[in-house]
Amino acid sequence: MDIIQSILPKLLLRKGLRDSEQKQLSILVKQILRKDDDELSSEENFIIGYLNEQDQRYQKAIPFYETAIQLNPDFEAAHNNLGVCHLELGDMDEALAEFDKALALDPTYFHAILAKAKTLRRVNKADEAIALLETAQPEEGHEDEVFSEMASCFEQNGNNEKSLEFINKAIELVPDDANYLAQRALILLFSENYEEALADFLNSQKTAGVNYVTQFNLGLCYGMIVGRDKDAHQMFTRSFNKFPGLLKDYFTNATEHEKTRLQRQIDNIINRLDSMDSSAQGKFYRDELSDILKRKLADALK
Repeated sequence: MDIIQSILPKLLLRKGLRDSEQKQLSILVKQILRKDDDELSSEENFIIGYLNEQDQRYQKAIPFYETAIQLNPDFEAAHNNLGVCHLELGDMDEALAEFDKALALDPTYFHAILAKAKTLRRVNKADEAIALLETAQPEEGHEDEVFSEMASCFEQNGNNEKSLEFINKAIELVPDDANYLAQRALILLFSENYEEALADFLNSQKTAGVNYVTQFNLGLCYGMIVGRDKDAHQMFTRSFNKFPGLLKDYFTNATEHEKTRLQRQIDNIINRLDSMDSSAQGKFYRDELSDILKRKLADALK
C-alpha cells in the first residue's frame, strides 16, 4: 500500500504524528486487520504493534512486534519497540535483551541507546546508562531527550549539580516542556531548594494543567515552606481525593531510588509539622496534614 510507504518512515523514527496522520494511521490499521493473520507482512505487523503501543496497550502490541521480527529478524525498530513494551510492563530483562538485539543490528541506533539507558537507570545502573548515553548521536529534534535522561542518571547518583546542568540544557531547547520543568523542580526539591522548585512546579502546571500529580508535587514544596501549611494541606487533600491510592501506586512502580527519596521527603514534612510549636498559627492544618501523610505513607509501605 502506498499509504504504508508514506507513514512507515515516521513510525520507524518514532516521530510524533499530526492529527491528520494519526487519523490516517487508524484507518490504515483497520484496513490491515481485514486481512488474515498469515497474509500480514512484517511492516503491517509492525504498524499494528505501533498503534497499540501508542495507545499504551503494551501487552497487545507485543505479539505483533514479535511476528514482525519472525518475518524479518533484522528489523531493528521492531526489536526496539518490543523492548519499550517490555520496559513499560516492568519486564527489565526482556527489555534489555531486545535493545541489545537492536543495537547488534545497528550500534548507533539512537532510540535503542536511549531506551536501554532508561532501563539501566531503572535497574540502578546509572553509571552504565551515562556511559551509553555519551555514545549517543541524537537525531535532530531529540537532543533534549538525551539531556533529560542524563539529568535523571546524575540525580540518581546524587550529583545534583550535573543533574541540573543537563536538565537546564533540555529546557533551553524546549523552554515550555511541562515534563522538563517538573523534572527540574524535583531535582531542586530534593536538593532542598523549595522556593525555586515551587516556581518550576507552578510553571509546569500552567502548561500541563491541574491534576493530582501537580497538586501532590506542590504539596511536597509547600510542606517544607514555613507559613504555607494551609496550602500544603489543600494540595495534598485535593490530590488524594482525586486518586486515593496515589502513594501506593507510585511505590509499586517506582525505582528504589525514587521510593527512597520520596519517603525521605514525606518524613521530613511530617517531622517539620510535628516539631512546630503548638501555639503557632495553623495548628489545625499541621495536625490534619501530618495525620494524612502518616496514614498514606503507612498504607503505601505495607
